[in-house]
Amino acid sequence: MMNVVVAGPCGVGKSTIAESFARSVGIVYLDFDELRAIDMKERKGAFSPCSVSKLNLKECLPAKLDKISSSFILDFGGDTVFRDRVNNEDRLDQILWLKENYSVKIILFIATKENLSQRFVASEKNRDLTEFDKLWIDWQNVAEPYWRRCADLIIDTTALSIDDTVIKMKNNI
Repeated sequence: MMNVVVAGPCGVGKSTIAESFARSVGIVYLDFDELRAIDMKERKGAFSPCSVSKLNLKECLPAKLDKISSSFILDFGGDTVFRDRVNNEDRLDQILWLKENYSVKIILFIATKENLSQRFVASEKNRDLTEFDKLWIDWQNVAEPYWRRCADLIIDTTALSIDDTVIKMKNNI
């Protein structure tokens, strides 16, 4: 069984790479943003342990992951887990719990600021560099150091194509 979590800053290619990897090795692709939205909708406004502000992976994920009979790749957004003004040590413990209980390998995607800013502005979401700068600072100062502490593999996607990144993943996990 191969279970994988991917993380990285906005624009690094998490979703595109994770979906391509899932197809190439025949595992289930899960987008945490979608899982979170479904959970919050099902709860009809009641507290959700999948919410970004009150994230509790031990309560949020088993209901989703235990239904999967095969391996999976879970795509966390860049700032979903480790954020400013939350207990990131507790969240790190939650990620370590996920690794232990679901035999997860964590892959952290990184890229240069210049590369990411170009991808960010070129995305279909009509974003500007002011928004990117804020996300970049939060990523560098808060999220990235925590992801580095629990990552099993770090891949710099700056000069890699999607296919090259998928090959690198296959060869290293």
